[in-house]
Amino acid sequence: MLVNIFNTIMFGLLNFCLYRVVNYRKNRITVFFIAIFLAIMIYIINYFKNLMNSEILVILLFFSFGLIILYIIKLIIDYQMATKEKEVLGEKARYLTDIKNIVIKKIVPISIYVYQILIIWVPELADKMLND
Repeated sequence: MLVNIFNTIMFGLLNFCLYRVVNYRKNRITVFFIAIFLAIMIYIINYFKNLMNSEILVILLFFSFGLIILYIIKLIIDYQMATKEKEVLGEKARYLTDIKNIVIKKIVPISIYVYQILIIWVPELADKMLND
């Protein structure tokens, strides 16, 4: 029980740091290094205390850092929309950009964290994920 609470809090802090890296410009590099430090601490503590399966732990950490990859993809899409598609789409381009920002900045990070919580608290899901 305490292990699950610890991992939930640590992944929450990690996801919050990565969320701040992606969505805020202030202290971006510092917060990114804090996120890397948190990820290393999560792995080391779980590895040496045998709190969680290391394969599941690595998968959950990759999910967290997937926010950075998603942000890079968003930048590429923004660049492409700024050059060509805005001329073609006109007013719809602003609407599509708003929807994309809501999905990428709000819905996906929350979904990743909820998925991580499910994997941490329901060990059957983690076992099924490893066995399939």
